[in-house]
Amino acid sequence: KPRRGQFEVALVAGLRKVKDPLRCAYAVRTLPKTSRLHLTHYGPALDDALASRASELSDALPRYAWHGARTRGATRLLLGRARALCVPSRSEGGANVVSEAIAAELPIVCSDVPGNLGVLGEDWPARFAVGDTRGLRELLLRLERDEGFSATLRERIRGLQHSVSPAKERGAWAEVFDACF
Repeated sequence: KPRRGQFEVALVAGLRKVKDPLRCAYAVRTLPKTSRLHLTHYGPALDDALASRASELSDALPRYAWHGARTRGATRLLLGRARALCVPSRSEGGANVVSEAIAAELPIVCSDVPGNLGVLGEDWPARFAVGDTRGLRELLLRLERDEGFSATLRERIRGLQHSVSPAKERGAWAEVFDACF
């Protein structure tokens, strides 16, 4: 269940430049006081400078908390209780967490890189330009405030769930093995 009194957004990304992991923290630092938005960030420290900055931001911003690496189970619990997932990558081949969020019926706000839009669709309504902190901030506020927007994203996500079903994955692996052996 979502946390009471909070509009929690998940960020699941290792601290490395290609993931642009601090973009979300920068987006939430100037939200209005009336916002209930809180960003929970899980991901290992893969870059010392980014880890240092993430720690600083986590200490300084009440709306951002970086927790470092977490287990798969803890990450699935986060995705289960969050109200949205943010994927701010500069370049992406198709993040696994996008598929996990689809399976969890979690709305996704993402950068407009081919890996994200290749999975979600070129017309995904909750996308922002790479590095666009203001655009991301506005999307997060819209998601928090506009239940219709949130419902539209959930409906679109439900339409994608067939693509991440375990049965479809087993079938695809069976085809690969049949073709190889």
